[in-house]
Amino acid sequence: MDSPTLFTLANGMRFIVAPNSALPAAAVGLWTDVGVCDEPEERRGIAHFLEHMMFRGSRNVGPEEHAHLIARLGGDCNAFTSPDATVYHQTVPAAAVGEVFRLEADRFQQLELKNEHLEVERKVILEELRVRENQPISRALTQIRELISGDHPYALDPLGRRAALEEMEVADLEEFYRRCYRPDRTVAVICGAVKPDHIQDLALRYFDNWRAPQEDLPRSQLPVYTPHSGSISCPLPLEIPIAARIYRTLPLAEIDKPALDLLVALLSSGISSPIREALVRKRRLCVEAGCVNMIGAHGGLLICFGAFLPPGRHAPRQAILKDLAEDLATQGPDPEQFGHHLKRFRKHRAQDGYSCQQQMMGLGSAELLEGGFEKYTHGLEVLAAVTPERIQAMARDLLQPQHTLELDITPENTPWWMLPVGLFTRLWPR
Repeated sequence: MDSPTLFTLANGMRFIVAPNSALPAAAVGLWTDVGVCDEPEERRGIAHFLEHMMFRGSRNVGPEEHAHLIARLGGDCNAFTSPDATVYHQTVPAAAVGEVFRLEADRFQQLELKNEHLEVERKVILEELRVRENQPISRALTQIRELISGDHPYALDPLGRRAALEEMEVADLEEFYRRCYRPDRTVAVICGAVKPDHIQDLALRYFDNWRAPQEDLPRSQLPVYTPHSGSISCPLPLEIPIAARIYRTLPLAEIDKPALDLLVALLSSGISSPIREALVRKRRLCVEAGCVNMIGAHGGLLICFGAFLPPGRHAPRQAILKDLAEDLATQGPDPEQFGHHLKRFRKHRAQDGYSCQQQMMGLGSAELLEGGFEKYTHGLEVLAAVTPERIQAMARDLLQPQHTLELDITPENTPWWMLPVGLFTRLWPR
């Protein structure tokens, strides 16, 4: 991949171009900093609803025609909505990039929202929500997010709330589209066998006339993301209990993300990771254990957990999770394990160079959420500079009691056979 370049149109729309002549295809992503965090309280789910409607036709493109045209060109397209962004992406033969620009420009500037299309998509989205609500793990995750994040939009599922979805009208979607889909809130990322001069010509041809509304449309003011700390015990629709320690993290643009990613790997990557060794393999207190990092533009969470079969108490599992965090903060990582994970991370990062889709996703996320696309392009050098001391400093700063929520989850209903299975698992010699 050649060095990416960035240019900005007079209307504020940014374009990042990453030429890579070794790849026969091109990936085009339009990143909007529009997500759940921009939704009105009474219209939860509207960002994802509008994402669906963006495939339902514009002034010059019929319903579902966008996806059909991309498929006929030999490409594929999709979209997703997150708390912080909505992303429309396609991967096509490089010669088809001009057609992608034409299609995207039409729906971003001249979307046609019709009631008959709204009713079709309402049924689709309500069915998605019904499926999720009928999955115990999904219901439990929703409740966990609400417990941790309180009133912040990060507590919400992008699918939204049933009552709001049932009341959504075309006028609501039009207002949200007009307010949020603006050139100064959109970044186009193009990676693959393309030439910057050609992309700039396409940008001027298709997007230079896009203008934001003249009236002042201020962004929604978000509460500061301050997840709960302390201790919470609660029943949830799960079959097995879980002990979790949840740590609050800084926003993506402010945190030492390479050090955080390596910290997570050092705690939980692999079957012989410290968290699995302590909870699953040696003490046999859990059937599964791990660590996951969930972080966005406004902050995030580091979740360390152990899931176990009843009978059993949460306290011994919580004590081990706490000791693992304190050991990493006071002693730092094992040098051999640190070296192993650093090599693995650098290998995976280098492999991104063989995928224009991966490059596009990395550049777009870095530009929109992490403070600049350079954080992706310099990723290998940044990883090379990470030291065990930086990991230890990250652990000391992050894994502090005042940043910690101790969460004990108990099942609402435990099947009768779970108790003997739990005893057998714990007592049977290996």
